[in-house]
Amino acid sequence: ALWSEDYQSYYFWHVPTNSSTWEVPESPPEIVEITNPQVVNGDAATATSGVKGQANPGGSSTGADRGKKSMREMKVCSQHWRPPPGAESCMRVFKGERLIVTWTDADDSAAGWAYGHVAEDPSQTGYFPHAVLLECRRGRRRPVGQVCPVLEAFDAPEEVGGYLTVQPGDLLRVLHPAEAHNAWIYAETQPPPGKKSEIGWVPEAILQDLEEDDHERKGGTSRDKA
Repeated sequence: ALWSEDYQSYYFWHVPTNSSTWEVPESPPEIVEITNPQVVNGDAATATSGVKGQANPGGSSTGADRGKKSMREMKVCSQHWRPPPGAESCMRVFKGERLIVTWTDADDSAAGWAYGHVAEDPSQTGYFPHAVLLECRRGRRRPVGQVCPVLEAFDAPEEVGGYLTVQPGDLLRVLHPAEAHNAWIYAETQPPPGKKSEIGWVPEAILQDLEEDDHERKGGTSRDKA
């Protein structure tokens, strides 16, 4: 998706026809055939056996035409996923990434593919497995100095620097103000005495929701008490 300053809206570039459109293209760009992604032992794995010529991401000649739907929904990535060799139309995604999904061929079983872009950077577009997507809760504002408990483990990607590896129960102090729409928090670990702290980025989605905790400690709103 590309941003139009004149119309203050996104438009799409359809690769096969080399043309632009305001609507999501009916047929996504073709990529090397790969089977439907599966989540195996917490890792998104993609089989590449039987690769022949080119096909759509559904893993069959009719995958994109059967059950496909256009949409515009924000999802959060549940784990790191990296495209297999040759799948140039796919996009690497990290756990905690917020994604705008504009197309999917997945059914109710969640098997299949999705297409979209990074919420904070519409220029980063591509395919990714529908199986790694979760419903996205509303983000929270994180002021500088706030100490946030970690709820889920996060492993810093090996191929990109600047991220932190954290475990549930770790404490992080926010170093840069973050608004509710920000998917990443720049923070410093709060280790026990005698251990060195570390600085880096973590997903906002893995941090405890302190606003809800404050709400519970105060006994809820007057409406809750009624």
